[in-house]
Parts: sequence; structure tokens; C-alpha cells
Amino acid sequence: MNEYFSDRETGLKPQTLVHIDMRVWKALISLINSRISDGSLGYKFPRYCEDGDDVCGTNSEKFWVRAEAEVPDVFPTKQELAQEDDPFAIKTYRTEPSIPSDSVLPDTIAILDFLEFVARNLASVREGSYHSFWKHYHLEFDRDAGLENFKNEINTIFRRNQIAFEMDVNGKIQRVLGAAVGHAIGRMHFQTGDEDLDNLLKRAVDHFLKPDS
Repeated sequence: MNEYFSDRETGLKPQTLVHIDMRVWKALISLINSRISDGSLGYKFPRYCEDGDDVCGTNSEKFWVRAEAEVPDVFPTKQELAQEDDPFAIKTYRTEPSIPSDSVLPDTIAILDFLEFVARNLASVREGSYHSFWKHYHLEFDRDAGLENFKNEINTIFRRNQIAFEMDVNGKIQRVLGAAVGHAIGRMHFQTGDEDLDNLLKRAVDHFLKPDS
């Protein structure tokens, strides 16, 4: 995770905010767009070279179509998009896939779902052979390195803005707990002698850790 001078000098600020604001949303959209541009999302949504089966980038159209189907709440309606210019617009449908707007803030839960979707579909990129005619590189992918890098960037943004969530090593969003609570929960092993009660207690802890308040 990226560290700044203030982190070393004055310590980390507590991550207590449970809502993602517009500033953080804009940063997240910028980060994801950069992963589309550099080919990272070509790992699962490949754009193929015109002369063969080598991957040379991200098929952004397929990425957004799939994202809209799996995380529809992160995409603004046409009404929301139109209201940026016309507050009296009444259209509430879309006839074609769009992309998230950095001026329309989705619900925090939808944003967190979207980040998990992106994490599931990217890898880091290495430039392979150069195709001189089309003037592009054929790409090679490293899934583990890509997820680790994306996780670190997401967690840096959340930490620097005191957002009380973090991405784990598997690309899943978890709630950030205070040190005392996190330590206590991490030590919980239920052995009451009643299997049903143990299962209920475990489910209670699982629900407590979920991002959905």
C-alpha cells in the first residue's frame, strides 16, 4: 500500500466513513478507465489483433456491457444523465449500454460491487511482441500481480479518504474494524456445545463484517 509522509509523521487517520463521496467516486472511475486503457481488463475482455488471436488491448464495449448486466445500480439512468443539463427531463430508460458517469454518484454498495467486478476481471500487463504494421504490442498477463496492484491502489484511496472499507487479497470488499473490535472478532471460535447456536453466532459475525450497513 502506498504510504505518504503524513502517514509516517502523524499516523493513519481512522477509517470511519461508510459512504463514498463524489471526490472518491471520480478517483475510482479514473483508476478503472486507466485499467481499460492500458489493457489490464483485456485479461477477461480481450481486444484481438486484426491479424490473429493475440490480445492487444481491452474490448471496452464488452466490458461495459457485462458490467452493466452484473452491477446495474452503478450506471446512471437516462433521466439522471439528462438532468445534468435539463432538470425537467423525464426519460427513465436506456436503450443501449452506457458507462458510469463521474458526475452522478451511485450508492456506496453499488460502487463496492463494481470494484469487486473489476478486481475479478483484470491482470497486470506485460508487453510482448511488437506488431509493426498495426503499431501495437501483443500483451501478456499476470493475474496475481494485477490483483495485488489494484487492491493496493483501492485501499490507498479508501485509507487516505477515511473510507471504512478495504479490498482483501481475493478482491473482496471488507469492512474496516477498529483495532479492538477486529482483534476480538478475529479470535472468535464458537464452541458452545450447541451446533445451531454456533452457526447463528457465526452468521451474526459474517453479517457484521459485510459492507451493507
